[in-house]
Amino acid sequence: MAYTARTIDAAEALKIGLVINLLPSGRELEEVKLIANQIAQGPPKAMALTKANFERAAQIGLEATFALEETTQGICICGEEHREGRQAFFEKRKPSF
Repeated sequence: MAYTARTIDAAEALKIGLVINLLPSGRELEEVKLIANQIAQGPPKAMALTKANFERAAQIGLEATFALEETTQGICICGEEHREGRQAFFEKRKPSF
């Protein structure tokens, strides 16, 4: 699509995995707020590292991106947020980040 400038409709975008959800017109902002709220409830350090990785991945090669992700996972797994998330899971409660 990038090379041919071919356009597709929403149904085809969903079918090929370009989008993950179709919403009725007018519900976009509501859905964005729900997703933003989910992200905001996540572990802050892990969310910040994930954002930084996405931004960096656009500038570095695939192998470097994999290495960065591996390093980031190690940081997250050894951190307090991971411990709290795991503990909350076993105690069947929401984590407190």
